[in-house]
Amino acid sequence: MTVVADDRLSYQWFPTLAVAPDGRVDVAWVDVLDPAAPELGRVMFTSSLDGGATFTTPIAVSPVFDSHVGWPVEQSKLGDYYHMVSRSDGATLAFAATMNGGQDVCVGGAHRRLAVRAVSYAGGGRNLHMKPRSIAGVVVLALIVVVAVGAASSRTYEQSIELVWDEAVKASRDAELVVTESDRDEHRFRMKTPKKALSKSVGFEVRLASSGTGTTVTVTELDDPGSTKSAKAIAAFFEALDARLR
Repeated sequence: MTVVADDRLSYQWFPTLAVAPDGRVDVAWVDVLDPAAPELGRVMFTSSLDGGATFTTPIAVSPVFDSHVGWPVEQSKLGDYYHMVSRSDGATLAFAATMNGGQDVCVGGAHRRLAVRAVSYAGGGRNLHMKPRSIAGVVVLALIVVVAVGAASSRTYEQSIELVWDEAVKASRDAELVVTESDRDEHRFRMKTPKKALSKSVGFEVRLASSGTGTTVTVTELDDPGSTKSAKAIAAFFEALDARLR
């Protein structure tokens, strides 16, 4: 069975295969773009609707990333093998990548839904937007959700605590969060998400501390710790703060 015919003498690694309940075969792998730079690649995805006899044109479900970034001590490799689950409405892939500047655990997918969804990731940087494409009559939407390894609720900036304080308070507004209480002497303030219909507000505490020549900002969840809503709010706050201190 040949999934992709490639005459570039390049590398494809971490291949992953899963079969949906309806018999669709999904395959994902990392494709190296240039044999001279094997560390640079992107995750590709393809499907077969006829038991593997033919496959759809592969699409990229991740940006290009450097697999040599963030290697652990005495382990010259990126994470470990990928894993994919296929359903009748699409597939979900768990994989390691470095789009965020270090080794991250990522979740990507191809879905049979014509709906554009913007997905952001905790750890800073920009949102990743992928446009839907049609493959053999199936609308595929590529999604990337990056969960930063380590303390995603803390960030250090090489600016004074006074400057970071002012920008952090302003960033809460940019991230559509409301400051409800502040104590500049203690360098902390509380903020919350706006309460919307049929949805309760979620609160956070932000603390600033001197860290060498810089300032460390730590956000603590006061409600629903570990929830998707809290994670998105923290990611939006740090993204707004990153933009202000850039």
